[in-house]
Formats: sequence, structure tokens, C-alpha cells
Amino acid sequence: MEVLKIITNRYWKKKADVEPLRAVEPRASHEEDLLQLTDVLLGAVGYAWNELKDSLAKMELIAHIAQQLGWPSLQVATPPSFTQFNIWHWKPYPRTSVKSKRPRS
Repeated sequence: MEVLKIITNRYWKKKADVEPLRAVEPRASHEEDLLQLTDVLLGAVGYAWNELKDSLAKMELIAHIAQQLGWPSLQVATPPSFTQFNIWHWKPYPRTSVKSKRPRS
């Protein structure tokens, strides 16, 4: 977990001269109500952005969340200034060859 914190903070230090993470801790989401809610919301956004339509229940949940936000759908990228609910359209950098720091055996 410490490596995740270091890498994330290095990235943001270069971009915005901030280190947003103070700690990263593993948690069991089935034991944490807020993590369960986060899983549901993130799952709904991911399902919408991937344009999946296999589950009527998920489609109804997505429609309900969008309606509560006053949005036409969850396929909306929001500016960081939104205070209610944010969705950022993230595009990862293309994968290049990664050099391992481990010694070869």
C-alpha cells in the first residue's frame, strides 16, 4: 500500500504540486458502509460508460442516480468544480515497456 501512496503522490506533485494521499489502508468493503456505497456508485458509472445493457436492475439504478442528480445519464464528464457528484473521463497513457527494477535470476 505504501508504494501506491508514493506513486500517486509523485504523479500529483509533478502535475499540481500537491501530495493528496496521507495514508492508504486496505479495507474489506463488505464491512464498511461507505465503501459499499462507493462500490455501487462506481459500478453504476462504469456500467453506464461501458454502455452495458445486460441487467435491467443496473439500468434502472443508473437511471435513478442520473435522475436524482438532474442529469440525462451517467455518461457525463463533469468539471472538478462540481460539488454534488463528479465523473472525470480518464484516459490512461498508452502502455510502454516497463523496466523492472528486480534483478533477473
